Amino acid sequence: MLDVSESEPSKTEHATQFRERLNALLFKRKMSRNDFAALAGLNRSSISQLLSDTTTRLPRIETIVQISRALGVSVDWLLGLDDDAQRPADAAEEAATGRAKFQVSSIKQEQFSRWRENYGGMKVRYLPTTFPDPLKSDENLAWQYKDHPEITVAEAQEGIAHRRRYLSRPGADMEVCTSVEIIHAFAKGEYLWGELPDAFRQRELDHMIEVYESVYPTFRWFCFDARDNFFAGFPVTIFGQRYASINLGQKFLLSQDEETISELTREFDSLVKVAVLQPLETLALLKSLRPRRK
Repeated sequence: MLDVSESEPSKTEHATQFRERLNALLFKRKMSRNDFAALAGLNRSSISQLLSDTTTRLPRIETIVQISRALGVSVDWLLGLDDDAQRPADAAEEAATGRAKFQVSSIKQEQFSRWRENYGGMKVRYLPTTFPDPLKSDENLAWQYKDHPEITVAEAQEGIAHRRRYLSRPGADMEVCTSVEIIHAFAKGEYLWGELPDAFRQRELDHMIEVYESVYPTFRWFCFDARDNFFAGFPVTIFGQRYASINLGQKFLLSQDEETISELTREFDSLVKVAVLQPLETLALLKSLRPRRK
């Protein structure tokens, strides 16, 4: 970590490395300054100062740590002291425990950062809480996030838009697995959706069908029977063998541990193997649940 006794020229050098690496990382992730400000919990003026070519001083160490945690990189890497950006931000914890199997991530980081990475050529395996995010309409997201404590409706809509754009990238490949009971509950207005009027759910079914048809076969939705797989309810996204993200509600657990990712992949694939609906059968079910138009 940064030695407070180092000379002023060395501090200037670290400030330059910090600015250059931060700018390069934001460019690579295609992250705007507004997105970065929201993710890191900083205001726009602070961001502008951090990224300015005229800046010759490092920000406070608390700010550097805050940025490293938000972006999922180490403080040492940001300061040019280490070339491994993927090490845990807390070097003391790494020394004591080795590479952590899980790190905690904020929901904003998942919404604005993860899906800007280049996953071309990787299969994304996704077991959502309810429906696949890329198929959700803006109207549905407005209802779902209207009272969310951390994410605004506009932020949720932008985050899901990145998931949709992923599906149009060369090499995109996503498998989704949910219970078939979730689809039936939504169509009937049961479970989480009892307060939604029929017209709302009709529009959402129409939207899911339209998007699904446009992204198939890049996007493939399997359904299992929850009665036979009662405990298959963990919401997880697995990005190739690179890392996994497990939804805890307001936080996420991230893992880059190969053994952990392999185990989660095997669990996901086991659900696909026992799926009662293949991807085109899921699409047919959605269409069958739409009321007949008069």
